[in-house]
Amino acid sequence: MKTIAKLSPIALMVSALLSTGAIADPANLDQKSTFNKTADKTFTDDAQIFYFNDVSVEIDKSIDVSKTGNVKADITFKGEDIKIESFTQALLDNKQININNMDTSIDTDNDSEIKLDGTVGNVGANAAAGNYNQQKNDVAIAVSDSKDVFQWLDAETFTYQDTEHNSTKYETVSNIADTVITGGNGNIGSNSAAGTGNEQSNALAAAVGIGILAEATGYIKQQVDNNDVSNNFVENEAFLQVSNFTGNLGSNVAAGVNNQQANSLSISVSRQGIGVGSIIAP
Repeated sequence: MKTIAKLSPIALMVSALLSTGAIADPANLDQKSTFNKTADKTFTDDAQIFYFNDVSVEIDKSIDVSKTGNVKADITFKGEDIKIESFTQALLDNKQININNMDTSIDTDNDSEIKLDGTVGNVGANAAAGNYNQQKNDVAIAVSDSKDVFQWLDAETFTYQDTEHNSTKYETVSNIADTVITGGNGNIGSNSAAGTGNEQSNALAAAVGIGILAEATGYIKQQVDNNDVSNNFVENEAFLQVSNFTGNLGSNVAAGVNNQQANSLSISVSRQGIGVGSIIAP
């Protein structure tokens, strides 16, 4: 983009006193004459200013969804088999990994605080104080307005947290995490962590339609191995206060080292047909 700006004419007035003095008149020695001269000049010019702005945007996105359904339950079907002609899915896959980290904290105060009042709708709030804390709030919603009754609705959440081979040394350290939620309605994912190596996750997946089959799956795996923690004169405090809230609330509050917290909710809503739900926690 090229822009030319034209300046307005500039008027410059120069006044100079060329000479001022007294000259004796032979007829009258007391007579004095003063000569003044003023020079006026106006300067006008045009100036051009050039602006160059090059913007380049490139977006590359690839989506590949593959789904194999295998429903196992003690269900007796009468009549024909379930016929599926369309598929609606909300899927979340969360991974948090802390490996090979080192933290040495001396004379340190780590404080995190969240205050929510009168929220409406979907809210994700994270507050972390310290080192290599991980926090996630994810929501996936799939809503089908298709009138196809032979529809499969599927909502799935997968959460994996891994903390391994981390070294933490605290000398005179205070970790305080505080969360206060007052009033409101809807969905809230809130994480507050003070300290080191804490992993917190909130996941919500919802699939809504009029399909004949509705499926919801929740999966959480947490793993903590081979971590070294040395504490001397350490204070860890975590607070959670909730009042007058309606809806889905996932809140994690952690103070300290290598805590893992996860809240997962999968909802599949069908106006008719069969509902299948499963929770997997290996």
